[in-house]
Amino acid sequence: MALVLATYVTRYALARPATGPAAAAPVVAVAPVRVMDADRSSAWLGDGVAQLVASDLAAARTMTVVAPERVHEALPGVHPPNGTAGDVASTAGRAVGATWVVDGGLAHGDTMYVLDVSVHDVHSGTVIRLFTVTAGNLVALASRAASHLLATALPTEQGVQLSDAESADVEAYEAYVRAVQAESQGRFGDERRELDRAIALDSGFAAALRMRRGMSTGELADPVDPHLVRAGRVATVRATEWDQWANAVERATHDGEHDRAQELATEMVARFPRDPRSYATLADVYSNAGRWVDADSAFRAELALDSLGTESGRGPCVPCMAYAGLVFTRWAEGDLASAERTAARWVAWAPASPAACSALSFALSSRQRHDSSLAAARRAASLAPTDPVYAERIVRVLIAARRYASADSALEAWRASPSAELQMARYDLRALLLREQGRLRAADAVIDTAVARFPDARPLMLLRATGMAELGDYAAAAQLFEQQAHARQSGADASSGDVARAFCWTHALEADALAAAGDTIRLRALADSLAASSAASYYGRDWRLSHHVRGLIALRGGRNAEAVAELERARWGASGWPATLRALARAQLALGHPAEAVRALRGAYAVPLDAMGRYVPRSQLDLLMAVAFQRSGMADSGAVYGARVRAAWRGADPEVRRELAALGGPRGGQLTIGAEPSPNIGQAQP
Repeated sequence: MALVLATYVTRYALARPATGPAAAAPVVAVAPVRVMDADRSSAWLGDGVAQLVASDLAAARTMTVVAPERVHEALPGVHPPNGTAGDVASTAGRAVGATWVVDGGLAHGDTMYVLDVSVHDVHSGTVIRLFTVTAGNLVALASRAASHLLATALPTEQGVQLSDAESADVEAYEAYVRAVQAESQGRFGDERRELDRAIALDSGFAAALRMRRGMSTGELADPVDPHLVRAGRVATVRATEWDQWANAVERATHDGEHDRAQELATEMVARFPRDPRSYATLADVYSNAGRWVDADSAFRAELALDSLGTESGRGPCVPCMAYAGLVFTRWAEGDLASAERTAARWVAWAPASPAACSALSFALSSRQRHDSSLAAARRAASLAPTDPVYAERIVRVLIAARRYASADSALEAWRASPSAELQMARYDLRALLLREQGRLRAADAVIDTAVARFPDARPLMLLRATGMAELGDYAAAAQLFEQQAHARQSGADASSGDVARAFCWTHALEADALAAAGDTIRLRALADSLAASSAASYYGRDWRLSHHVRGLIALRGGRNAEAVAELERARWGASGWPATLRALARAQLALGHPAEAVRALRGAYAVPLDAMGRYVPRSQLDLLMAVAFQRSGMADSGAVYGARVRAAWRGADPEVRRELAALGGPRGGQLTIGAEPSPNIGQAQP
């Protein structure tokens, strides 16, 4: 019944006249509510509900409200030509200067009240919305009706609306809308606060609960209270049609049903063509599958909904939502110049958006334009000074730019911060900084401290295991990887796609870290396991990971052309996992193709120092780049990268410093970190 009703409501909501962002707020006249009861003693219920609805709307301060008594006074003089209810409502509305007239019929049983509501446009005389709400008491009934009316009034951008995000509390709905707006602009602290407020006001607010849980999907995530997760499951009984469709897409995605997820997301766009969240959902499905061109098209369709969405200050910033996706998809396609231009357009359109400035910083950093990237990152942080994510970006840019002293100073400045989120980020970034300097043991010690202090930092143990293997402790590294694989699977969502993703990524990291051990039997077993399980993962990158491991096996065996073919198949987008590109560069060098090695390494530099990019330090890439340029006969360029490595590894662990021998001559020397030992890494092999 709820699904059928939501369909009915949405159909009429989409038919309402669109108003521009500069349009004045509507003047809403609340007519007396008719009581559908033969017992005249119940007539007072209608007056009470009308007064409650009018009070809730007036408290929202987003529209001018004409009280029911004024509408009642105008009704005796109304004599429409044909006497229809719509004509009566429109004529009464004109008499009191209203834009819309709201009227309804109330029915009640022993335990439940039912209110049918009509919204009439005074100018055209048409019904622009019909809906029905139910509740166990009149106060909740009126609040729920006011929430629907507010949803009709708030999306003032032309062609854009949030499709019936239902709450029994007007203030909760307003908080939710503010959260959507904050998310689209990248003000994540505000988003979290507004969502928490909405949920505190209405613990069963399905849309707000879904959005709040969605803030906890990162590797080092913002945790959501378990009671909110339980409440979210209970709240599914109140989910609107849009929520039901979004939940269905999410379930199909995380169950590894790739085709079904795409079909559902495509149908969502058809059913809710004015809700920007529908296009974002479809684009996410395409992005998860690596269909960047299709994702780009979905984001462009979202952008076409409205290019002036934020001027009203209400509802989502549609261009913000679309531009964010377009920057990423164009970066993933390898069109870094287009990604930068798109981010620059976003900044020009919304200069006060921290997300726009951060996206520009990301695009500039991917092109190694570190000074400009740093300026954009600092601008983003100044616009959202309480959001740690922007402070983190500054440090990541400093590390990528090899400004280690500045990065160290910034991290020290965080030491006194009371923010647990910032402290956890400090440990994470400190470990990355130490790894860039070749100080693997110190980085591992920092990770141990982080995990002891913050249980949510446990994903850093994957980086810890990587460091152990780089130091030659392969058995301990394998044991730790297997422990983390079990922990990540048992702690993951019950959906098969989540379990498969945890299995694939952990074991791919294990295979990459153990490649130097020379245990090709174990590597083949890992490759077979990945091939068998990867199709169940919801993330397209994982579908290719077995090729990465097979490429390492071929590289170990000196079958370099085979290694190149496998590693090319493992690439995720134009860049993807830097470990794949590092191995590809080694294979190209072994084949005597240094220019191809340089091209692969440039793709690795384009990956930010986070997520997939955290496992391969830039200094390791610099070493390979120096060897590639030496092999190309470009001694000056090789010297630049060689100097960077020597400066970074001045205080490195002995195991790391030994790698500098590769810079000893024009043909290079032995390299062991991150791949198999090969004394002829800079020399062509048959």
